[in-house]
Amino acid sequence: MLGMRVLLLSIILTAKSVLSQNFSHYGVEFNIGFMPSTNSTTLRLLVHSQEDNAHVTVSRIGYNYSTSVTRNALSIINLPFHPVVDSSFNSRDLGFHITSSSPVSIVGASGEIKNSFVPHFTFLSLPYHDYTSSTTEYSYLGVSTSNSNPNNNYTSQILLVGNRDNTTFTIRPSCNLTLPVNIQSNDTRTLVVVPGDNHTSILHSHQTLLMTSINCDLIDTMVTSNHPLSIFGGGEDCSEEYECGSVATQISPTIAWGDGFLLAPSQTINADQLYTVIASEENTIITRSCDKNTTTSLLSSVGEVYSFNESTALCYLTCSQRCYVAHYGITEGAQFLIPVSPLTQYPNTMVSLSSFNASASLYTVTVPARESFNGTLVINGSLVTPNWSSIYDKDGVIVGYGYTSSFSGMTTIAPSSSMNSLYVAVYNLDDDGAYSYAAGTLLNPLFPSLRFLSDEYCLLNVSDQLTLTIQRINDFSISFNTRLAINLNYTLVKFLAGEREKTINVTISNAQFGGNEPLLVLAEAAVSDDPSPALAETAITIQNTKGVDIGFAEERVTVMESDNSVALNILSTGAEIKCLPGSNNIVLLLQLNDFQGRALNVTRLTFNQYVRKQSVDVKLDSFTNDSNQRNMTGKLIILFNSGLDVSLKHSQVIIVYDSMPMPSNALMSTLSSMLSSSSVIITPTQTVSDFMNTLLNPTTAYVIGISGVLLTLVLCSYILVASFCCGRHCKKKKKHNLNESSSRLQESSGHYVVRRPYNLTAFHPNYDNINHFGNRVRADSQRRPPPLPPNVARPLPLLSNEIHTNKHNDEDEVEEVLI
Repeated sequence: MLGMRVLLLSIILTAKSVLSQNFSHYGVEFNIGFMPSTNSTTLRLLVHSQEDNAHVTVSRIGYNYSTSVTRNALSIINLPFHPVVDSSFNSRDLGFHITSSSPVSIVGASGEIKNSFVPHFTFLSLPYHDYTSSTTEYSYLGVSTSNSNPNNNYTSQILLVGNRDNTTFTIRPSCNLTLPVNIQSNDTRTLVVVPGDNHTSILHSHQTLLMTSINCDLIDTMVTSNHPLSIFGGGEDCSEEYECGSVATQISPTIAWGDGFLLAPSQTINADQLYTVIASEENTIITRSCDKNTTTSLLSSVGEVYSFNESTALCYLTCSQRCYVAHYGITEGAQFLIPVSPLTQYPNTMVSLSSFNASASLYTVTVPARESFNGTLVINGSLVTPNWSSIYDKDGVIVGYGYTSSFSGMTTIAPSSSMNSLYVAVYNLDDDGAYSYAAGTLLNPLFPSLRFLSDEYCLLNVSDQLTLTIQRINDFSISFNTRLAINLNYTLVKFLAGEREKTINVTISNAQFGGNEPLLVLAEAAVSDDPSPALAETAITIQNTKGVDIGFAEERVTVMESDNSVALNILSTGAEIKCLPGSNNIVLLLQLNDFQGRALNVTRLTFNQYVRKQSVDVKLDSFTNDSNQRNMTGKLIILFNSGLDVSLKHSQVIIVYDSMPMPSNALMSTLSSMLSSSSVIITPTQTVSDFMNTLLNPTTAYVIGISGVLLTLVLCSYILVASFCCGRHCKKKKKHNLNESSSRLQESSGHYVVRRPYNLTAFHPNYDNINHFGNRVRADSQRRPPPLPPNVARPLPLLSNEIHTNKHNDEDEVEEVLI
């Protein structure tokens, strides 16, 4: 924008480079708990270290254990058997607190000892990550049993473990829950929280609270808290023919959920498999493409669930809002539960997986399709090319690959390039039980998209207060912090869960931004330090003047003979019209005149806050039949200013032709008679036809005739006196001067320029030394004129004659003669 100073104003989420920290399943602090499982008698931890020597400590009330874990070596820690069996006060302090001197990954297992350890359920433990700089509230939705067989008796469970003291949490259950009246006391009184009601309480570090429902699924139970909680979901599904099958997983907060998933059910196990999608937002659209067959579903409420059976086909699933996907094995006696990581949470580093018994286990790997992916993985340190199966989206485009393989003991899998990422799921369906877990995932917080209420704002006075409004356009259940930055002055803005917009009052001091030109402030709303998400932008105009200047972009426009039209550009500069009071419409008239002042055309123009430039296309063919109209002028006239202070700047434009007509013999004779020893510049404002019409006028001819007689008498007298006085010396000098003399005549856009020394043969059409309009080109005395054609007579030498001259910056004395 013309004449406008620019300042950058940005709204940035205070993530403190959250994404650059790469939060993942590796961590240095964990708080975990175990739900009950029928026939389980043993609790175990499998620990893997990224460093050569990690010192790991596990503690809780009455228990403390330390050990060292080395890189790429499997470390098993046996825990005292104290699962959380109910919600009473006796089960309140059963959480395990785990710390490490360097990042480690931990898999928890609950099982029994037969000939060897037989796990009944396993889960990937998620470390404690501090998101408090990015969010003010954490939201979780329960993940429970698949409830695939309604004839079975099943138990649905959610376990809470505190990470920090004085953590306030609120439960909104999907089933009737019986909870203590005061979980911080030994009071045995209970209360029933029904679906739709909220119950708020406080949990301290390492404390546990188990919520249990019989034959009612807690899968969409919501928990919110002011500090992160470790939340586990699962339960048992029992039948008369088989023992109860237990499943469990740790649930990430909704801020780490995603919207794109690669699904790769195992094709090598004899078990029915089911996927369940949980919506974190209202009106979430689910699109599922399996074997190029696409299905679309709508989840209209928060926590609503969409499930489908799929045991063979690889699928690509997307959610219009972030969601959670759980993968179940639902065959009786072979149940498992694995959380499916969204594509945005695929790690690009090595993951480790271990089997819990002597029998072979299985793993499934999925990778996103990228240009950098060459089909290879690094498995146990060796480069391997698996037999991949392609995964397609709804348009038939390959979006990923998947494959399944077996392993035993400990195995490491990594992308062959850091530009690629992967997700690995581990499971085993042994005759004595089944287990499963995700081998690794990222836990980076993903924030909502933002926009400004308006694309532009105005501030009439610099010292006035400006109100900005920021809106979120998705993920309304997430709370997060934003930061408004103006010249490194920050204002913290908090979005709570459910809040859709925030208003911020901004004051810009005159001392910071003085001056008369408008100041354009660009505002940006960014969701993180990652540059990949699109930014929301708005413009703020700070108006220091109330005057509006309107005028032509150019004072002179030159057109060629071949041009059919010419564009005249009119600009509105100075104050921003949108910032000024009134109807904000300025109406002008553009009048097109010929050089004699006759009106040829009138055009109406309107300027306002949306229109600051107009271009008028003048059709030259409509006006140029008359030679008097070949050169024109355009003039602006204010018709209506809406009470605004409007000034016309460059209110006129001149349209001139860049043409080269051949001068007539009469015109050349007239010009020759006006040459003298001093150079003469003739700058006409009329066309050749105008000039000839003037010469043919009777009055003009009479005056020219008398002047010619007088001039002839004076010249003859001068010649006689000079010849008599100078003698032979004068004759030689005169001859020398006459040989040096020549004529030069150039024509451009109807203006004729005559210079000396030059040769009148410049008028010849084959002569290419043509001077353009307005350029005064000094003659080159050393350059010989081009030879004349045989049919053109050489002009006679001109006499040196004194004519009134005007001094110019160049060395020659020149005279401007108006034709």
